[in-house]
Amino acid sequence: MSMRLWKSLALRPVRLGAGPVGQRFSTSNGPQWSRKKRYQTAIRELEEPAWLDEMPGKHLGELTRPGQMLWLNVREVEKYIHKLKTEVPQLAVHARPAPASVTGSEAYVAPRVRERTALAVPTVDPANPVLRFRSANYALETNHSRQQGMILTVSLPQLQLTDPQHHKLKLLVGVEAYRFESEELVLGCNDFSTRAENKSHLVQILRNLLQEVRENSDMFTDVPAPSVGYLRRKKFAMKSLRFPAEWVRPKATPGV
Repeated sequence: MSMRLWKSLALRPVRLGAGPVGQRFSTSNGPQWSRKKRYQTAIRELEEPAWLDEMPGKHLGELTRPGQMLWLNVREVEKYIHKLKTEVPQLAVHARPAPASVTGSEAYVAPRVRERTALAVPTVDPANPVLRFRSANYALETNHSRQQGMILTVSLPQLQLTDPQHHKLKLLVGVEAYRFESEELVLGCNDFSTRAENKSHLVQILRNLLQEVRENSDMFTDVPAPSVGYLRRKKFAMKSLRFPAEWVRPKATPGV
């Protein structure tokens, strides 16, 4: 059937001058190329149904996109398993003995681990946390510039500050870090390469602020607290979609 189709296409006349002026004398518009193109198109229409073009995996010999992603994940896991079997045992050559100062049953801790442990933030009561940390995780972006950044949120009523100390803290942190509507202090740090270092830096900043606030040498009571940022945020805040309470119809009194 294909030979008969080829002969019928080969005997069909072809216009040599068809197309724009720039394509009349091109080699890709010759009679041989046109016959071959028509033959391939006709064979594809006979062998493949029309609904096959609408499928995600048009070519049946290839994987779909979810299948390719799954296969790439499997290959990545196999790569690390191969490294664990072949390259990790070779690191035993570079192992160093424990220092002489370590005696008894005390285990040897690497210097980098000791530094990381010293920078860890002290634990707080989970039922009533004073310090709340949060960070952002970007999917499929392990080297994102803000991946290691930390944000510290502190509720000022839990710090038990006096009114003059509260006023002084507002002046020190400014309108960008102090939330007037919720009475919270929000600090962020992205200067270091690890989250533990950023946490430690934020805790140290908070300690310095509290130490400065609790010094009663000068409380700046004559300086008004800034509220420009709070008014700006309140002006451009999204309007609430809740039904106003003053519009609610009062319930009818029974028996009236």
